[in-house]
Amino acid sequence: DVQPFDQVSEDKQYSKAEGFYNQLNGIYKSLATKELYGQELSWGILDVVAQYYLMGYYSECENHAYWNASSLEYEDEKVRPYIDAIWEKMYRVVANCNNLIQNTACADSTIFPDKEAERRCIEGEARALRAMIHFDLLRMFAPAPTVDTKGKYIPYVDKFPTHVPIHISTAEVLDKIEEDLELAHTLTAD
Repeated sequence: DVQPFDQVSEDKQYSKAEGFYNQLNGIYKSLATKELYGQELSWGILDVVAQYYLMGYYSECENHAYWNASSLEYEDEKVRPYIDAIWEKMYRVVANCNNLIQNTACADSTIFPDKEAERRCIEGEARALRAMIHFDLLRMFAPAPTVDTKGKYIPYVDKFPTHVPIHISTAEVLDKIEEDLELAHTLTAD
């Protein structure tokens, strides 16, 4: 039974408070990548699709994916990889949140310097992040709730691991987001 030198087992990861901090930090680092809030969801392709840029002033755009996205050509061969990367990476971060939530919920609070209050805070922060990510996914991949609340556009993934998540209605996703945020507020209130 040889442990890889570049990986940490889940048991070892969550045996000390530092493992929980590292997991939470890793979630934030993942959100800050170029494919997510480091570019594409802050000032990149999402802003291009929202028509925040006047692409018409350029006869040719340096980034052809942005040019095609400005015309709302979502199935274009240059645009599709951006959309797929956002979907995949957001749900990968959700999986990491779920893993952290599950391990934090059953963690011995004595491993944390501030005991139960700190354990609850980490769990609450992970739940708030999971809710925020699902809200952004809903915002990007579903019509506005005023248009359609019954359509099933995204899954709300709240278990780890989840191999084939089931898409649920926008109304159900919003209910789960609200539930997560309320519990996160309760957990982090101290």
